[in-house]
Amino acid sequence: MADDDRAGSHEGGALNAAIKDAERLRPPGRVGVLFDRLLTAAGTRELQPVLGAVDPTWGGVWVSGDNAALKIAGYRDAGFGELVLVPDPEAYCKRCATPEVPFDLPDTLDGGLEAVLDDQLDRGASVAATPSLYVAAGDSASLKAQVRRVSELERDDTVFVVAAAVAWLNKTFIDQFSALLQAAKTPIGLRLGGQFDPLAKVKEAPENLRRLEREVPHLMRLGTDLSAVDGLCHNAFAGAIGLTSTRRHLVPPGEIPKSAPSDGPPPPSVLVGELLSFIRTTSLAEKFANSAPPSCSCSICHGQKLTRLLHPTEDKLEARSHNIAVWSALMRTLQRELPRRADRGEWWKKRCQVAVDHHTLFNDQLRNPKAFKSQAVLTRWATLPA
Repeated sequence: MADDDRAGSHEGGALNAAIKDAERLRPPGRVGVLFDRLLTAAGTRELQPVLGAVDPTWGGVWVSGDNAALKIAGYRDAGFGELVLVPDPEAYCKRCATPEVPFDLPDTLDGGLEAVLDDQLDRGASVAATPSLYVAAGDSASLKAQVRRVSELERDDTVFVVAAAVAWLNKTFIDQFSALLQAAKTPIGLRLGGQFDPLAKVKEAPENLRRLEREVPHLMRLGTDLSAVDGLCHNAFAGAIGLTSTRRHLVPPGEIPKSAPSDGPPPPSVLVGELLSFIRTTSLAEKFANSAPPSCSCSICHGQKLTRLLHPTEDKLEARSHNIAVWSALMRTLQRELPRRADRGEWWKKRCQVAVDHHTLFNDQLRNPKAFKSQAVLTRWATLPA
């Protein structure tokens, strides 16, 4: 066989595999518009200034907050008619679910859960999302109540939001968790709760998330850091990265965030592409005080140093736009060069290995072996089977 023929055969096989991936992973009905998108999860207060930075082709916004549906109507009126927008009232940030009250339903609307979802769509939401309450570890009765109600709806325009403790991914609960999510028979947006990085709390969490995506027909990761990209390189139908640390880490209701103390507004956190990590710019500036700091070639930075973005308020918008640009570039690579999920898995494993190694390169540059340490979940992604 000639080289051209072999190349054509390989390209045809990859295309067929990508088509089969799409047929398998794309949710039916209206939710299918989310397929293979990397959304930006953002609260209504921080969203407006960066709406224009969101890629309308492969992105969208998971709009979070009490008045998310109302704000979406305003965004439509402001000219964002084609942008994919999904409202999430984030009731799970305030209360835990019970078997009797699995969802947060307002008294102002008659018709219960169906009326809430219809109202979201009437206000311009691309897809509706359930006003779910938080499910504590092992609270199968409350999760069953949510699953039962959602499965009764038989809607194809709604994402069932499951906001649950990361401990559901440990060996004690994972089998039951998977079975319950499969029973929903509805596309699921999974947001994991825990202090700091939830995936670092449970050793087997990274691989068990991938397991869920193999076993649950249509699942996406919500409110994450780069875990959403890991999902899109395997069997998640979509993903949503948090614009702020609050949207990247879900603190269970009733718990006080165990964040590092700060005098006044915190400095911006930037996504350092070489490290695949979010790092505060003040930390970067301190570590690179006597050495050339990393520059960035994204569409916002154009080769400038990341350490220029130090001011907690004046540089916040540009830092967030930078972050969107960096993860949008990752998504463009997946879409344009790696449509087949098997190829994405191999690429992501290598990309994570390079990122882990780059921590060592920075440390060598700084002559400080402890300056940068790769996150535990990044190291797991670099070592897990593709």
